Amino acid sequence: MNPIIKLVLLVALFFPACTMRKSPEIISQIPLSEKPDTPMTDPETIQKVEHILNRVKNISERTLLDDLGRSTMGESVSLMDIGEPSALIIAMKLKEPGNWKYRFWMVDMLGYVGGEMNITPLIEIIEDSSEDIRVRLRACESIKEMKLQQAVPALLISRDIVNDKRILEEINKSIEYLR
Repeated sequence: MNPIIKLVLLVALFFPACTMRKSPEIISQIPLSEKPDTPMTDPETIQKVEHILNRVKNISERTLLDDLGRSTMGESVSLMDIGEPSALIIAMKLKEPGNWKYRFWMVDMLGYVGGEMNITPLIEIIEDSSEDIRVRLRACESIKEMKLQQAVPALLISRDIVNDKRILEEINKSIEYLR
């Protein structure tokens, strides 16, 4: 698929408010914390991030989780150098099924290339009862690592949705840590 089309789809999928036309007067009335902070991602960056993620996916299929972090140190550093634009692509990839170690690694990375925009994809992982428990627990840790108090309201809602006691315990720890 054309990288520009992917970018447009990413923005439309994760930031629907950006695709609606609003007059400048309305936008200026939105408090700063509610304005979408969408990093611009050029086709070259999209291609680079997807290449990195494909390498990690291949490594994760033949590596134990304990070794995955060490084996992908260079890839992690590259994504951190790219910063928030890489988070858009990681969040998109999390919508696709994949092996749990690869998903664990991506959830972990969202905590490092974090920003407020990562809260929603991480909350979705936490609330998804079909997701591997290890990935869900890692999503709670990633939210804590981001140190964003803006995640607390979403975590409070998640507490009412989640039934697994281990996840509930981690949600409560995250809320307590972030408050």
